[in-house]
Formats: sequence, C-alpha cells, structure tokens
Amino acid sequence: MGSFKTMEDTGLVRSKHSGRAIVYLESNDDYQIFFERWFYDEGEYLEFKSSDTGFGGGCSKVIKDVESDRENDIPAFGIVDRDSLLQQLKWDDLWETDDLKFRKSRPFGNYIRPLCRWEIENYLFDIDEITDMLSDFGQEGLKDKSSVIRELSGHCDALIPIMAYNIFLHSIGKEARPLCYCIQHKNRILCEQDVEQKLNPVEKEKYDGIRSKIEAFRHHEDHMTEESFYKLNRIVDGKRLFERLIKHSDLKKTDFRFFLARKIKEKGKINGEIVSLINEFKLLH
Repeated sequence: MGSFKTMEDTGLVRSKHSGRAIVYLESNDDYQIFFERWFYDEGEYLEFKSSDTGFGGGCSKVIKDVESDRENDIPAFGIVDRDSLLQQLKWDDLWETDDLKFRKSRPFGNYIRPLCRWEIENYLFDIDEITDMLSDFGQEGLKDKSSVIRELSGHCDALIPIMAYNIFLHSIGKEARPLCYCIQHKNRILCEQDVEQKLNPVEKEKYDGIRSKIEAFRHHEDHMTEESFYKLNRIVDGKRLFERLIKHSDLKKTDFRFFLARKIKEKGKINGEIVSLINEFKLLH
C-alpha cells in the first residue's frame, strides 16, 4: 500500500486535472442535500465535498480546505452557513438585513460564500412543501397553507428570544443552549420569561440590543404573513425550527430534511440564491 502522502499527492493531481471545480460544504448532512438531492446532475462541472472527514467540519475547515486547494492551483469554492459569521465574529455582516448588500460583502473573500439564511435547513422551509408534509404525516389531517404560515411564524417568534440569548452567550464566550432548550414552550412569552430570569440588568441590556437586531429582519411587518416568515427565517436556527415543528405538530420523530430536499428538487423549487451561486461557481472555475 502506498503511503498516505503518496495517496494525498495523487488526489491533488487528480483534482487539478479533473476539469471540475470543488465545492466544499460544512458537513456530511449539507453534502447529502447539495449533492445527493439537489445538484447530482452537475458532476461534469462541480465536485461537492464535505469538509467533515471524521474530525469535524464547519466554517473554519471549509476555509482551510479552499485555501489549501487554491495554493495547489485547484479551483475550489466553499459554501458556509450564515451562522459562520457569528462564529467568526463578523457582526456587521451577520446583522445585514439587505440580501443584495449581504451577497456583495464577501466577508470570507471571493471563493467562500456565506448563505443568506442561518443554515441549509432554513432553505427547506418551503411553505407549500411543509403544508403537504404536515398534512401527510401530522396527527391533524389536512392542513391549509394559511394555518401553516401562522404556525411557522409563531415558532419563529418564539425562537427570537432563544436566538438572542444564544448570540449573547457566544459574545461572552459561553456555549449556546441545546436544541431542546425551551422547546416545551409553545409561545414567545414563555420563552422570554425563561431566558430573562437568567440575566442580570447589564446582561439584559445587551440581550435586548441583540433581540432588536433580530426583530429588524422582518422590517416591522405583521409577523403572521408568508413574507414576514421568509424574512425572519434568515436569522433563526433552522434545526431548532424543525425541532419545534416536530414536537408541537405531534409528528413522529423523523428526520424530514432529506425528504423535503428531494421534494423541492422534484418541483424545481431550489432557492434562487443557491442556484445562482452554483451557476457562478461553474462559470468562475
């Protein structure tokens, strides 16, 4: 068997001469969505890879992988979640509510692009597909779109204090609360009460400032509209939103992400931001 270094060098040569650009993703789950469900037909132009090779992925690993490939003259790009801006303390970009300005910012350079939404899961919240999912798998039978909009908007609203608290904790070097935190509370008031009892007056002032920045993402619109949901969906944790939806809709504890991703692909509804990004990578490499 050849040495690891030899195999590594062979891989570099193969990548350099494949004629395809490599697109690094933060996790294996992201790979499952991007390549296995959405862009499996782009193999002539792009090769998708997870930066998690068993030792952890994430934004920092994507950046490292792209830089390493570029140093070896391999065309490589990276896609990272919006929450990477929090991890890297890029506050101005994190709080940008204008999507056009956000996409033009390039906080990680030209080759690594942060998504407008918190993470890839947020792009699976297509209201029509969620409505069908709840109708097919929920306990309440057929659901109508307007009731699902109200339900999702309520969950997003309840997540605002949780997001503000976790971002505050990160800003002072503390760990975020787990996905199940406050999941038992059906509305925002109870979540706020749970969070605010943990804060002293100085901490509460900082938390309030963060919460206001999150609120700004829906531009003071009626928070029970479809447009308002999609706007706020940029800055709430998609995994937490899924956890709340599953619990409070009495869904069987199942990972619906890949199911929704496939449905979105089948109906030609992959978000335009992501499609444009993939097309740009194909042109740039």
